[in-house]
Amino acid sequence: MKILVADDDRDMVDILSYWLKGHGYEVVRAFDGEQAIKRWRETLPDLVILDVEMPKIDGFEVCRQMRNETNSMVLILTAHDQEEDEIRGLELGADDYLRKPFSPRQLLARIKAILRRASNVRGSASSSTITVGPFSLDAMRHEVVRDGL
Repeated sequence: MKILVADDDRDMVDILSYWLKGHGYEVVRAFDGEQAIKRWRETLPDLVILDVEMPKIDGFEVCRQMRNETNSMVLILTAHDQEEDEIRGLELGADDYLRKPFSPRQLLARIKAILRRASNVRGSASSSTITVGPFSLDAMRHEVVRDGL
C-alpha cells in the first residue's frame, strides 16, 4: 500500500515516513500543496495524509482538487483545532480528520480503517474496470489497456 504524506514540516514528514515504512507502507513525500498534487497524480497512492497549512496551495484546496478528479482516500492531519476547519475538511471530501498532536497508534488505526473501507467499497462495486472488446478502462487509475498490453 502506498501513502502520500504531504506536510510542510519536514521533521513531521520524516518521522511519519520512517514510522509508516516500519509498518510496511510505501511512502511518497511532498512538502507543499503543488508538490502534493504533482506527486499524487504521478504515483496514485492508496491514501493521502494531508496537512492543511502548506505553502503554495493549502491542504483544503489540495483535497478539493483530488476529489474533483478521483475518490482518493484522504486523511487530514493538522494542528488546526477549530471545529469549523474539521467540518470544512470533511465537507471537501476528506475521509477522516486527525488533530496534532496525535498518538501514532491512533493514526495507524485510522489509516487501517480508511483503507479497509476503501477496499470494501472497491470490492462491493463490480470493479473500477470496464471491458469492451479488447479494451479495458480502469477509471481509478486513468488507464486504458488493450488485450492485457
